[in-house]
Amino acid sequence: MQGEISEDNKKILNGVPCYVPFQNQVKPEEKPKVNQCVELLKNYQGQLTNQLTEMQNKVKALEQEINKSYAIGDMQKKPFHLHSICVHDGNANSGHYYTFIYDRYQKIWRKFNDIRVTECTEEDVFKEAEGGNSWMTAYWLVYVQDSIK
Repeated sequence: MQGEISEDNKKILNGVPCYVPFQNQVKPEEKPKVNQCVELLKNYQGQLTNQLTEMQNKVKALEQEINKSYAIGDMQKKPFHLHSICVHDGNANSGHYYTFIYDRYQKIWRKFNDIRVTECTEEDVFKEAEGGNSWMTAYWLVYVQDSIK
């Protein structure tokens, strides 16, 4: 383990500059406090490692649940398409809602924002829905079964 890069910590060993390990830089009277800090940091690292493992396991379990829900026979037999996305632009205290609706016959997305209706690209729709602009994020999605005309 290297110490700080300073002339005080540098030694020349066989003509090669190297740095004194951190443990060797601590004054003897400071070693108990430093060792206590090191132990606290090791414990904290262990706690974080456990939390990370727990989170990873929860993510795997959620992914399995999601995959399981889509494995239901009817879900695989009946195709659906994304029909609309409601977007919230704001935070928990305030904001504005608007929606994108896909016209599957004309193959275009339209943005319905109060009295203003505009055409937009699919790229823009998903950019806003995924939070790519400001505080915007998808609030809910509507899927329609393809057999419904």
